[in-house]
Amino acid sequence: MDTLKLTVIQTIETQLMSFGFSYVNKHGWFHRKREYGVDYYVPIFVDIGNGYEVTLTAALHINRIEDLFHKTSGIDKKAQKDFFTLGIDFWRLYGREKYVFRVSDEPSAATAGRELKNIFEEHAVAFYDRFSDVARIDEALNSAPQEPCIYRLMPWLRASTGVISSKLSAQGNYDGLVSVYREQMKSLADGFYLPRFDSLITSLEGL
Repeated sequence: MDTLKLTVIQTIETQLMSFGFSYVNKHGWFHRKREYGVDYYVPIFVDIGNGYEVTLTAALHINRIEDLFHKTSGIDKKAQKDFFTLGIDFWRLYGREKYVFRVSDEPSAATAGRELKNIFEEHAVAFYDRFSDVARIDEALNSAPQEPCIYRLMPWLRASTGVISSKLSAQGNYDGLVSVYREQMKSLADGFYLPRFDSLITSLEGL
């Protein structure tokens, strides 16, 4: 890790450790194990030649949802353990001006680290508390199933997590959601994901 990244990470590390997070160097993120799964706090560094643009993602892995999803996902087992159930790039919610940071030297790296600490306190803590509840995941993903969702950008993942969370929370029109998402899967990537989606729906029968 170069010195600019290291400065950013070290600036936020003590605060996150006090909340039970630890830094995972091979992934470049902080994580915290919870009863329901895992919370992630992910600084993202984009090389811009003379430094980095730094943004921040918060995410969760919800065991109940991921255990069901990976019965039919086809995703490599090694990747399943840290597969995000839900996530948010904070700049998508609040805009790039105050949530994307340019780092080109040690002072700007320290400033970016302090800003990431503020984002954690102001937004990330509430994000983890809100979406540790499967019913809130259901609401976020399925309240407008025809519209894109900033918490789950890939349509196949949104559809899959959406139907699982709807089934588990037992609220709303599950059959109607399945129909809407199935139509989307028919047109996505020439129907590539439709067999996986149908297999998931079959696996959820009887829950």
